[in-house]
Amino acid sequence: MKLTARLSALVSCLLVAATLSAFVGVMPGRASSNCPSGSNYAGIGKKVPVIEVHGLNSSAKVWAPMTKVIKDNVPNAYPMTFDYGNLSRQWVSNPGIGPRLAKVIVCVANASTQAGGPGKVVMVDHSMGGLATRYAATMTPQASAVTRALGLVFTIDTPNTGSGVANVAYPVLYSVCNAAKTMANPSLNGTPCSFLSAVGGLENKSSEIDKLPRLPSSVPVMAYAGDVTLTTQFFNVKIKELHTDLIVSEKSSLWGNNLNRFGGTFTTYCSAAIDTGPSTVDALVSTVANLNNANCWHSAQTHNPQVMQLTWQEIRRYVASITTPPPAAAPAYSGTWYAHSTALTFKSGGMGNLFYRDYNACPIPMTDGYTMCNTYLNFRLSQTSQGATATVTSSFSTISNDSSSIVHGSSKIPNGTTFKLGPVIGGKIQVDMTGVPYGNGVFNVCDPNHLCGA
Repeated sequence: MKLTARLSALVSCLLVAATLSAFVGVMPGRASSNCPSGSNYAGIGKKVPVIEVHGLNSSAKVWAPMTKVIKDNVPNAYPMTFDYGNLSRQWVSNPGIGPRLAKVIVCVANASTQAGGPGKVVMVDHSMGGLATRYAATMTPQASAVTRALGLVFTIDTPNTGSGVANVAYPVLYSVCNAAKTMANPSLNGTPCSFLSAVGGLENKSSEIDKLPRLPSSVPVMAYAGDVTLTTQFFNVKIKELHTDLIVSEKSSLWGNNLNRFGGTFTTYCSAAIDTGPSTVDALVSTVANLNNANCWHSAQTHNPQVMQLTWQEIRRYVASITTPPPAAAPAYSGTWYAHSTALTFKSGGMGNLFYRDYNACPIPMTDGYTMCNTYLNFRLSQTSQGATATVTSSFSTISNDSSSIVHGSSKIPNGTTFKLGPVIGGKIQVDMTGVPYGNGVFNVCDPNHLCGA
């Protein structure tokens, strides 16, 4: 019983420590203005902008590892951060968070379009940052423009339905801070009471969460979750199936949306040991240290190796899908094209025929004064942007003499034989029959307005 009670106490302390680390572990940074006059987004150029949005009481500094791997592996991406650090203890409806993010997304997308880029934005959001993107895309005057701009969204441990830890923390904060009478009191800045707005919104099924619509179904979402397994040093007992990163449950995090081969869900797994040493304080310190080494708990997910690798790989795949020029259209072949003693005719349905005369090589032995060998091929086309492959479907040959008496013969050009046609260039098409039995080598045919010569 004593061990069970102690384990319970340590787990409770661990969750408090985790909450404090997640909420106050990173010094807030300064919030940048949104599309201020004189701002220069020229660096985006034709690259695809990737906006990284941090979470509660955090700053853009958490994205340093992610930014590096994106820059190193996706040269056509332009990673940038949305830093609302001095407001990051407030709920996402704060004008400096969700509403400002909406304006930034539209501004960045427009800068991309004006530079000849795709005008699409990739979002990489951690924790409450994912809720800020949801707010920007659904509850702001720019919501429609934001939705059009969003090409792909990554959410890392975002509490889409809230966090059970917030349900524990909010009543305590409220009871302690209620004497201040207001959550907007400037004297509360830098104190735990300044968390009231955000922590209240982050409660499971809070009114703020319930009012926040999901991202539109037209936006693909890749959602990550962390699943920490706690172990004890006493008989190596495991506390299994937590399905949480110790702050946000797996169920709350995994709001993915697979669309056009992008988006989905992914869970990372790790374990952390709960120290059961003789001193509760020492055990807690040791346990928190173990937790910091567990790279799938809430605050570690932004630099989790699996999360970073999958993110840059998916961004690279997405960027390629919208920046790779589409294949050039296949050449438009039609009509009849001529050269001396040669005619190439294109018919409907990708079919055609070729007539040519050869005085040297002939499938039929030329005897008794027969001097002209005529070959007729029917073919079907398989077109590409660079031309076409013609596959022989039937053929026959004739020989004739000066008096035009004709002898028919079987062609020795097998069905299935192929030859190449080039694209239309300057009124000419190159025909390459290299390797074709009794073929005519490489030659040009022309439209009626051009001369191919003898």
